[in-house]
Amino acid sequence: MTWKSISAAKDTRNEPRHRWYWVKEGFSPYLVQTAIKSEGCSFTDLVVDPFCGSGTVPLEAARCGIPSAAAEVNPFLAFTARTKTLTATKSSVSIWSERARHGIQSGAYSPLIGFSTFARTKSRRGLFNQSVLKGFHGAWHSLDQAPITTRDLLRLCLLKSILDCANFSRDGKALRYREALMRRQFSRRELDAAFGLRVAEIVEDITIGGVEVTSAHIDVADSRSGLPHQFQGFKLCVTSPPYLNSFDYTDVYRPELFLGGFVQSAKELRALRHRTVRSHVQASWKPPVETDFGPAFLECHEAIRANRANLWDKRIPEMVQAYFEDLRLVLEALRLAARADAVVWLVVSTSAYGGVEVPVDLIVAQVGDQVGWNLREIHLLRRHRSSGQHQAKLSSTGKEHASPLRESLVILDANPK
Repeated sequence: MTWKSISAAKDTRNEPRHRWYWVKEGFSPYLVQTAIKSEGCSFTDLVVDPFCGSGTVPLEAARCGIPSAAAEVNPFLAFTARTKTLTATKSSVSIWSERARHGIQSGAYSPLIGFSTFARTKSRRGLFNQSVLKGFHGAWHSLDQAPITTRDLLRLCLLKSILDCANFSRDGKALRYREALMRRQFSRRELDAAFGLRVAEIVEDITIGGVEVTSAHIDVADSRSGLPHQFQGFKLCVTSPPYLNSFDYTDVYRPELFLGGFVQSAKELRALRHRTVRSHVQASWKPPVETDFGPAFLECHEAIRANRANLWDKRIPEMVQAYFEDLRLVLEALRLAARADAVVWLVVSTSAYGGVEVPVDLIVAQVGDQVGWNLREIHLLRRHRSSGQHQAKLSSTGKEHASPLRESLVILDANPK
């Protein structure tokens, strides 16, 4: 086995259950499987993830028949993660999917028409055509009385299907209108066709089986404020916190948050943004206080501060500081919840600002040591290039090219052998 063969970049677009809602930022299920096997986890052990995203860790643990607990601050992603571990009967899915398709065809009032930029009008571009939004809400409400598991499975299908009929695409950390998509003039007909295909995928995957229905517990929670009590006594943590890349994932997943009713207003969206890890500058964060994260942090942070004039945002030094302040809170909480032989597999990526690399993997290892973890090893998973914003600022530092960033696996022991 090579570590690159289980890279966090492994594509899961066509993997059963993962494909129900593929998230670009998710990491490889093969890494989770390798961690479970390498650490000798059995059905009496507990696997956890404090940043579970769309649910790779709880899903893979369930496939192995191992109980898991997970937390995710984004309620849409937590819903996605929880739904991927559900199973319903084919007959129930068939009956209620037909009712949902009738709801698409009939349509219904959409509260998102007239709200923000959700609906396209004659004079303004919008994320969705009004016909598509009406079809979506018609189907959504047609599932109100469905059995809970069937309802959630089909609503996840709807959320994925409406993105197949959107006027935008996700480009890195932004939603960008695409003229080619707007020319297609999506309507309820296309939404119905997309929904039918998504339902067929779910039926195929639940027929395969392979998931212990009651083995995953997933909470909507900010892990910096304390871990759910279900984390107590865990054997293995496999996780990947948001990268230090200035991506605001509350904005990236804003369409799903509003479409699914996970947030109801701009005020609620702002509140959610302030409950996320301070890995971007798109919010007015509480200023960081701590600075003692080890020598690797002090060296790069001093260099970034010295080059503040050449940064694309003057708050970046504080963002970098706040990021490690947040990660220390989580690593400390994990250490308190861990059993004596617990292990943490942590996937992180280095970043770079103003020509200065932030060695996130080394800093995380040093922070872990501060709160009682012991570094077992660090493995390179893959290399990737730095952001366009960083590249654009290199000329002011006298550098022509940025060194590739690295995505690493940091393994920490509670009780090293």
